[in-house]
Amino acid sequence: MYILQSLDGLCMRWMVMLIFPCLLLGCKTTDKEERSQQARELVSRWQGKQIQMVETLPCRILGRDTLAGDLFRRPCKILVYVDSAGCTSCRLQPQEWGALLGEMQPVQDRVSALFVFETPQREELDLMFLRYGLRYPYFQDRDEQFRKANDFPEDMTSQVFLLDRDNKVVLVGNPVGNKALWRLYRNQISTMLSLLPGAWPESEEESEMQKEQNNQQMIN
Repeated sequence: MYILQSLDGLCMRWMVMLIFPCLLLGCKTTDKEERSQQARELVSRWQGKQIQMVETLPCRILGRDTLAGDLFRRPCKILVYVDSAGCTSCRLQPQEWGALLGEMQPVQDRVSALFVFETPQREELDLMFLRYGLRYPYFQDRDEQFRKANDFPEDMTSQVFLLDRDNKVVLVGNPVGNKALWRLYRNQISTMLSLLPGAWPESEEESEMQKEQNNQQMIN
């Protein structure tokens, strides 16, 4: 059993706070309670749910057709679904994703990044991935097969999932702009892959944070 598969107690509360930070800031009490309940329902609905993959979706990389290979069968997968509402690049934030996935070099052969787009504009996707130099395969859900098979939430913050080998949801929530949630993704991937300490080096920022925490513990 992976950690965070249980939705009880502190685990559930941390998941809600990490995915929906606005619950803590800038919300009225009634709004906060309502959003908190919505968040709990969302996590309860998706945690452990098996995502139905549609392996026949057109797959491209940097503007060229390609094959998905073993992407759907790796032990860990980060699934990002982007529907057709609004500006695709604004919703995806490709530069930020590039930075996050750049940290995954030590585990890139065991973790798939699956970008699935509902937009019918293939050229738009090609240009976006070329512009930001994202060397990751992307899939086009032109007929909404993937969306219909899984009934994804409409909120972009809830259209990103960490999946296990069997495509079951381990975490739900968009880590872009949410450092705490990204650390949770990294920690969970390390657990799922049984990585030894140091196998996935921390970023400089994380190392500094850990030093500060250790120093604070020594002072106390």
